[in-house]
Parts: sequence; C-alpha cells; structure tokens
Amino acid sequence: MKQYRNYLADSFDPVDLHTKHSNAGRPLKEFPQWILDLMQEAVKPYLDEREPKLIRCYEMLKGKVQEANRERSVSVPGHEDIKVSERKFRAFAKSMDPTAVKIGRKAGMK
Repeated sequence: MKQYRNYLADSFDPVDLHTKHSNAGRPLKEFPQWILDLMQEAVKPYLDEREPKLIRCYEMLKGKVQEANRERSVSVPGHEDIKVSERKFRAFAKSMDPTAVKIGRKAGMK
C-alpha cells in the first residue's frame, strides 16, 4: 500500500485536474471560415431573441453543414466532412454578444 501511495504521489500532476484530464494538452478545435460563417448565421435568431431555444438553431446548423459538406465533397478534391458538436456550438453562442435590446422591469432599457 505504501508503495502504491508513493507511486500516486510521484505520478499525480495537479495541473491535470485543472484541465479535466481528458482535455490535457489537447489543442482547441479550430473550424474553417465557411463553418464559422454558417455558425454565425445559425446563432443570429437566438441572439436576436427571435428563437428562444438554442437547440433549434443547432438543428438548423446541422442541416446547413451537411448540405455544405455534400457540395464541397463534389467540388473540392480531398474534402473531408466537418461536423460541429452541440457543445462547440453552445460555446460559440455563449461567446457572442446578444444583439436584442432587453427591457427590464425596473431599469428600463438594458
């Protein structure tokens, strides 16, 4: 048992806890510009508060990405399909500033 504890103490790196283990050392996924444009277009109704649910925007994005992948596989030689996960889309939407003007109950416009 003592030998096992010594092994754990030697091999444990507290930095791994901060980076959630599985993501340690893994670079962030970067999307090409055409995917970012599609994501921007899909998130716009949510930011304008015309669409209350972000999942509907994601479903719309999935369809547009599939269609764009189909077109690019024909026109661009060596094209590999690109997928956008819901988690990445939610992080993208969270990083955007809302464009709707919100009216608060007490303070008027925000």
